Amino acid sequence: QSAFETFKKLVDVNPSSVNLADFGDAQGDVLKFDEAVETYTKSLELNPKDASAQYSRLHYLLHMCKWDSMESLKPHWRETLEWELQNERECQMTPIEAIVLLDEQTLLRVSRN
Repeated sequence: QSAFETFKKLVDVNPSSVNLADFGDAQGDVLKFDEAVETYTKSLELNPKDASAQYSRLHYLLHMCKWDSMESLKPHWRETLEWELQNERECQMTPIEAIVLLDEQTLLRVSRN
C-alpha cells in the first residue's frame, strides 16, 4: 500500500489538520499538485498556524504559476518563508529551488544549485 493510499484512508477516518497536511505531502509526491493545494487549504482551515502546510501550499502554487491564488496569501509570505529557513534541516525540506521574498509584494524562485 502506497503512502498516498495510507494517508487517504487515514483522512477518511480522521480528517485532522495533521493528517490532512500529511495527505497533502503524499499528493504532492505523486504530482497531484492541485489536489495537494486543496488539502493543505483544508488543513489550514483547522490549524491556520501550521507553517509547514503554509509553506507547502505556497511552494506548489508557485510551482504551478497560480499567481492569482498566491496573491491572497501575501499576508503569510514572510512568516512562511522565515519558517522554511529556520526548519529546513530539521524537517528535511530541501527543494531544488528556493522561494525568496524580495519585498512584501514580490516573490522570486531561484535554484539552490
